[in-house]
Amino acid sequence: MKYLDRIKRHVTRLTPEAQTALVAFQREVQDPALPLFDKQYYQWMHEKNPHKGSDGPQFWIYRKDGIVHGQQVGIPFLLSVQGKLYSASWAIDLLVRPKFRMRGIGNLLGAAHQQDSDISVGIGISEDACKLYRRAGWLELGKMRVFIRPLDTRRMLPLFNCSPDNPGSRVAAMLGNAFLLVLDKGCSLLAWFSGVKLERTEQFDQRADQVWAVASKFYPVIAKRDSKSLQWRFDAIAEARHYQRFYLYKNDDVCGYLVLRNSKRNGVTVVNIVDFLCPPSLITPLMAVCIETLRCSDAAAIYCRALFPKAGKRLYSLGFCKRPFFTRIMAGINEKSGLAPEAISSESAWFITMADSDGDFRGN
Repeated sequence: MKYLDRIKRHVTRLTPEAQTALVAFQREVQDPALPLFDKQYYQWMHEKNPHKGSDGPQFWIYRKDGIVHGQQVGIPFLLSVQGKLYSASWAIDLLVRPKFRMRGIGNLLGAAHQQDSDISVGIGISEDACKLYRRAGWLELGKMRVFIRPLDTRRMLPLFNCSPDNPGSRVAAMLGNAFLLVLDKGCSLLAWFSGVKLERTEQFDQRADQVWAVASKFYPVIAKRDSKSLQWRFDAIAEARHYQRFYLYKNDDVCGYLVLRNSKRNGVTVVNIVDFLCPPSLITPLMAVCIETLRCSDAAAIYCRALFPKAGKRLYSLGFCKRPFFTRIMAGINEKSGLAPEAISSESAWFITMADSDGDFRGN
């Protein structure tokens, strides 16, 4: 029997009886980038997910003699490519015990994941994982960028390690806020002339299906965002109370939605744009009315980490600035899917936000 065939026998899906061994493995490896196994989170991600497959949870382990030495996790979803839906999965949490690396275990775990869906996608891939995925033939799609929009430059000072007590910093903050007043008025005027408004909702409902039907056709490659997907992603999760949900209306017709979440950075309150969807022509008005809504909050800035067509062009005019950070994106195609690589290989074709994969769960 060949070597890879021998170790392949030890790659299985996670079972309830193996969970204790999995936790022991995670604690022994102590990777700070990966969370410990959490049963409630596991049930939400794998058992309540509306896009789960029939073959079991997308959680693979390499286990030999009762001891776990590696893992690969996937989050199933549906990916719309030119209007056609494909089974897909976000690849997350690939981890192999250090002394077991370079033995092909990571490749086999990744292969098991990739064979379970038509398309596998990874966001925020580490350098080591990137090398592994390259060898497996994955496509490098580009980078998600981070945009920041100041709301109060004085309260933002700690974000840049500047003391509010420093005279130079105080003067700079005053000038910055004076400039923001002009920008904010421009945002209010843009929202008014565009005829858009935001309406708060406590949970997603069938209006999300209307938004998906109207907006999805404008984006060549996008994860399905219908009412079932959004209800699972934002309403059924344990942290549901942390999200602020809004529908976007234009002339009394629902045409988009927006999801926000507050967080702390260096002790400063900021707002994260976790997810949104609307036709491209309404992205700038949506962001403008978002800024107008948050202007009187206690947040110092708005963060938007996303990839969508002409992102900079749509955000810069509102006062967003691009930060020098990015998140690598890669994708692997199951040859059985019949999907041509050219259909998803262009960075400009993708629409991705923090709601995709697990980027919103890692303190971003």
